[in-house]
Amino acid sequence: MTSRRGSETGRRQRVADVVAAQIEPLTRFRAQDLRELGPEQESWADLTVTTRQRVELDWIVTAHPGALPEGIAACADAQALETELQARLAEAERTAPALIQHWAHEDSGRYRRLLPGGLFSAGLEAPLGLDETCPACEGRARLDCPDCSGGQQPCAGCHGSGRIGCADCRGLGRIACGACHGSGRTASAPAGGTSDCQACSASGWIDCRTCQRQGELPCPDCGGRGRRDCARCQARGEIDCTDCQASGRRHRIGRLREQILVEDQIDIHHPDATVAALCARHLTDPAALGPLATLEAVRWTTAPFAVQATHRLRLPVRQVTLQIGAQPQTFTALGPELRVPELHHAASRLLALDLQTLERNALGSGRHVSEALQRFLASPLNARIAVIGPAAATGDNRVAPDYPAQARERMQQAVERLWQQRLWRPGVALLAGAALLSGGFTLLTAPQPDWMLSALGGGVAAATGALALDWRLRRQLAAEFGGEAGAALVRLLRRAPVWRRGMGLGIGMTLLACALLAWSATRLPPASTRIAAQQAEQQAQAQLAHWAQTGRDYRLRTYPPADWLRTRVEAGDRQAQQVLAWALLLGVADRPVDAAAARRLLKPLATEVPTVDPTVRIGLARATLLLEPRSAAALQAAADNLASIQESQVPEATYTIALLRLAPALVARHGTAAGLEALQHAADMGHPSACLDLGRRLATGHGLRRDPVAARRYLGFAAERGLPGAQQALTTLK
Repeated sequence: MTSRRGSETGRRQRVADVVAAQIEPLTRFRAQDLRELGPEQESWADLTVTTRQRVELDWIVTAHPGALPEGIAACADAQALETELQARLAEAERTAPALIQHWAHEDSGRYRRLLPGGLFSAGLEAPLGLDETCPACEGRARLDCPDCSGGQQPCAGCHGSGRIGCADCRGLGRIACGACHGSGRTASAPAGGTSDCQACSASGWIDCRTCQRQGELPCPDCGGRGRRDCARCQARGEIDCTDCQASGRRHRIGRLREQILVEDQIDIHHPDATVAALCARHLTDPAALGPLATLEAVRWTTAPFAVQATHRLRLPVRQVTLQIGAQPQTFTALGPELRVPELHHAASRLLALDLQTLERNALGSGRHVSEALQRFLASPLNARIAVIGPAAATGDNRVAPDYPAQARERMQQAVERLWQQRLWRPGVALLAGAALLSGGFTLLTAPQPDWMLSALGGGVAAATGALALDWRLRRQLAAEFGGEAGAALVRLLRRAPVWRRGMGLGIGMTLLACALLAWSATRLPPASTRIAAQQAEQQAQAQLAHWAQTGRDYRLRTYPPADWLRTRVEAGDRQAQQVLAWALLLGVADRPVDAAAARRLLKPLATEVPTVDPTVRIGLARATLLLEPRSAAALQAAADNLASIQESQVPEATYTIALLRLAPALVARHGTAAGLEALQHAADMGHPSACLDLGRRLATGHGLRRDPVAARRYLGFAAERGLPGAQQALTTLK
């Protein structure tokens, strides 16, 4: 029990020092942050502790396997054992009141003395025993096995019959014949009919060789015996008796039993009801009151089998109001050691205030989120939670159970909000710069490279810049909050979904902006003009490359622009020279026919190339037809020159021969038969212009017998190929 001198010595320590020592390891507040709003108030609480002890005496007999151990007095029978125990109980009950009175007055000034064990059974504690035969096994030490009969069990596989059905014949003793498939008849090859099956004698069945026509087989589990050895008793039919542990003997031991039941009641009185309620909540263990309170008096009351001690104690109480972080809080200290019962609530409230401030900034305006997070991490507990996680406060009853998880979540939200705040301005600038770079590069270099490549390049540059910006920002955050806590917060940020969404969305928007601005740049006059020129160049080159494969009729072939062809001719392109000559011969694209210019273009090709292209020879013949229509010699020479061309491969040559032979100068000498034959041949080869000419002649009967049906067929073919004038001729015919 604490003396008054010790109590006076304990008052030299301030309550504020105790509070500071408790909250410093958890919160950001230190001793200098605690300001007393008034002097400490000292008072006393009167405590009355009533301890009631009740003695219960009886005897108990327990049964045990085996023979009675040596050293225990043996009784003759159960009646003698019970009589001896009753006598001992009576003796203990007779001496109990005197023993209680003597014990109560032996040391009456001590706090909360408890009756010692064995006080009432002293000298009577020696056990008594009774040796007897085990009633379960009647001394045999063994019991009949409950799972079997004589050590044998019915076989589960055959249910005790010793035989099982044959799996091949399914218990029939016979199986279907494989030769006739159970029909008894087989096919007869010479006659083409059927005959009796020789394998089964036309019965459709053969004997089962597995079971020898029995339909059953000996059970493999029991060997055909129908019974199996019992696994529990190992085929002995008996098991060891568990009551006597296979000894055949049991013994009983009887002894006195004493029980001391203790009941405490604490009554607290203080002028301040709040202090009394506080003491009632926390001073529930009477054994813990010894170091706190001063014992004033003890009063003992005895009964035959009970004793009651009433203790009067005085508990020193000190109260002080402290201002912590602009929050006034009143603390109550008990006893000379200045125990503050609800000090953990104070630390929890201070932590909760910082948590609320951080939550308002992280989820609200966010203007002071950096300061709030720094202030929050100034708490040692919060710094440990940031590094270790919620497990840092496991088992610490000074904080609320859900506080660690909430603190970790709010810290993550705060660092995410701070990362977003500091990233969006440079991020927007980076996005705009990358988009302008892509657009400007496309505008200056169009049509090469393609605007999509420019957008991709700008996007890659922006993504690289975004990653570098994020890396720099995370390093700044780690340095700003410092130590392991800052590094832990950065790791939390890297694992947060908002970081992945933010980076992905930012890079995606940058790519989209770069693509949009690069595409828009292609629509501006400088770039669009260059792109249109490139497209026209590519189209003309494609038309030139595929000119020879675009149709049998040269009139229906696709011709590049004449100006572009002239440019290519000046550059020495022989194919362009040939195509330009034909364009001048046919007057494509509503241009006038210039046969003389065409001849000038084709003559060098006919003399410079060893093997003259048939297209060049046909072109020269067409030029002759246009320039010398009255010269029969020139026309005949041109026709003879084309006659050597394989007409089946070049329908245009056949059609040109027809035009030459139908010229008035040759018709006057040789008639129209040869020309019409060539025209018919060219039309049959699928030449649209030949079909148009032949259809007109058949429609009008010019040089041929009039045939409207054939004329409609040839004109329809020419109209389907899109030859100019064919549709009008077909309409006129109808």
